[in-house]
Amino acid sequence: FYAIVMYFHGMGRIAFAHSAALGYTPIPESPLRPEDRHAPLMRRIDALVADEDHAGAAKALGQCLATELHASPAMHARYRELLGQTGDHAGLLAHARTRIAALLVAGSEREALALLRVSLAHDPQFRPAAAEYTTLLARAAERLGQHDLALVLLQDFIMRNPRDMEGPANALVAARLLLERRSDVAAARAVLQAAANHFLPAHPQHADLLRMLGEIDLLSSRMPIDPPAAPSRNR
Repeated sequence: FYAIVMYFHGMGRIAFAHSAALGYTPIPESPLRPEDRHAPLMRRIDALVADEDHAGAAKALGQCLATELHASPAMHARYRELLGQTGDHAGLLAHARTRIAALLVAGSEREALALLRVSLAHDPQFRPAAAEYTTLLARAAERLGQHDLALVLLQDFIMRNPRDMEGPANALVAARLLLERRSDVAAARAVLQAAANHFLPAHPQHADLLRMLGEIDLLSSRMPIDPPAAPSRNR
């Protein structure tokens, strides 16, 4: 059996090598796309929707997405559409948490941030599945110019994870944004001081916290103090 397989394999190699002389043009095999591989499932989903069984369609598609690592973005969008049609807001948020994590791992930061914004609109208390994802989303939001969202994520991270090793780095970024975007010296100083209090000097960025605190104190000392208003005279 092995010899027969090798025989046909050798014949194929010869035919490929001499394809021009044989008048044969090999057709490269295109890779199977996720939407092609899942075409039978999606036809089943369409049939369930046609029967107005949106809950059944959402369940069937959700079971596939729970185990399929290479599902297409269109499948995830369809799943969210079905969840919305059934009013399953908890399902939408649960899917968002796993989907955001997958998008971050794949380097699709814009898509992850867009899904985060949609989820926050559904539930202002929505947060990613892990603290590390909050940091990644905050840094991505800052790079992409979404400063308000970055600041919300950083401040929430600092409040919920005061002793996380990424705390000082996030505090430095949050303080800079508070100074640059909101001119809020007091809030920036409070963020830095809290981080400096939670971490020992041995932390690699503890010195950066103290340095920025010193810069803020120097800036505050140079700020002009408004003179007291003159007392009004009653006529």
